Amino acid sequence: MSSVRERYGEAFWRAHHEAWLQGELNQREYCEAYGVPLKAFGNWRARFKAEPQTPARKVLYRRRGLSHTLSHSLSHSLSHMGTSKNSGLAEFVRV
Repeated sequence: MSSVRERYGEAFWRAHHEAWLQGELNQREYCEAYGVPLKAFGNWRARFKAEPQTPARKVLYRRRGLSHTLSHSLSHSLSHMGTSKNSGLAEFVRV
């Protein structure tokens, strides 16, 4: 006996799952809008959710927060400070 229900493969469900994640509809609304069986969608969603997730790439930041150029110009300005504190400050502000 053949099943009356149409069966879809993993690629079909993965594409719908990704589209649903990017959208603003809840699961029921999405299934109604796209004619996808809610029960089957929920089963595939659970399967995809149980897959091991690849760790998100971390963005690396400098600890001190200054670029090399800015850091160098700052230290250069500070090393050439005159006897007057204001002259060094003016040099620092121009950088």
